[in-house]
Amino acid sequence: MVVRDSLTKAYYDEAQYYTMMSNEEGAQHFFRELSTARRSACSAYLGAAELRTFDRLYPGYLEFGDDHRKLGFFLRKFVRREPDSVEFECPLSLEVDDYLRDHLVRGTPTLPGSFMAEIAAEAAAVLVPELDVIGLRDMVFHKFVKVYPGLPPVPRKIAARTVERGSDGAVVAVRITSDLVAPNGVLLAADQLHFETTVLLRSGFPAAPQWSPWSPAEEASVADPYYSSGSPVALTDAFVSTSDTRRHPRGLRSRFGLDAGRHQSTWARFTVPALLFDGMVRLTALDATTVSVPTSIAAIDLYQRANDLDQPDLEIFTADGKVVAVRADGTVVVAADGIEAAGIGKPLVLANS
Repeated sequence: MVVRDSLTKAYYDEAQYYTMMSNEEGAQHFFRELSTARRSACSAYLGAAELRTFDRLYPGYLEFGDDHRKLGFFLRKFVRREPDSVEFECPLSLEVDDYLRDHLVRGTPTLPGSFMAEIAAEAAAVLVPELDVIGLRDMVFHKFVKVYPGLPPVPRKIAARTVERGSDGAVVAVRITSDLVAPNGVLLAADQLHFETTVLLRSGFPAAPQWSPWSPAEEASVADPYYSSGSPVALTDAFVSTSDTRRHPRGLRSRFGLDAGRHQSTWARFTVPALLFDGMVRLTALDATTVSVPTSIAAIDLYQRANDLDQPDLEIFTADGKVVAVRADGTVVVAADGIEAAGIGKPLVLANS
């Protein structure tokens, strides 16, 4: 940018919005543009300062072009990119993420653990967009991600790094962290770890296994404490996704059905069936007298490209620490294993009691 008076120059030097140059250099750029064989209706000089300004106003656009708004739902602010890594920030708020009002932990809107799996899948897909997310491994939930009404959004930092890459697959490690900052702006703790996992990606999905139906037997209805009055994890609206839960001699079974409701446009942007994950994990930890939350999941395997809106009515079965979601024809669409959970309290009144 060329300026004549010293006051204006001092302002732009301080602001660093534009690259400063002499009149002579500006004239050279101008005449070079006039001499080109093909002229554009509009042209701009993009130096380091202009690139910084543009990225501040339109995060991610320079990196991802017209596709920057097609990134995952939670990848809201692009931070940086290297050949084998990428970083984003996600400032959660009840204005944008009001579905969290339907997922309360001890009365506070809280991101479900299964949604952290969604964040990981979105971030991994940025690094290898030509591949499909077919699974997650070694998921560890370290710390709740809570959104407090009336307080400024806290940016959650999402970091993805390719750890393996082959001819038809990749493994991407993902971490979600945040800083603890005092009301006066003082940093109290940096990069507190909320969640970590590795995401498996490959070209195409593995063949889906077939579920062997359980033999008919006497079953008992099971009340779901997550839907009960006074539950420390209180679920409403779309999070009430399971029904007809029964105890079979071989394990527990439940029906999954999504009422997308007013949040359909949100679920449509998801990469994986996160609400289904949530229902599957809850079923493995179901105890009529105790409410639990997951602490780790060894493995989740996906057998199709689908989010929750793509799922027909499914049935969930869990036994021996494993859980599967099955279509009516017996095809397994999701399987999970090695789920560990910790109790955090008891409901005051049991549902259906």
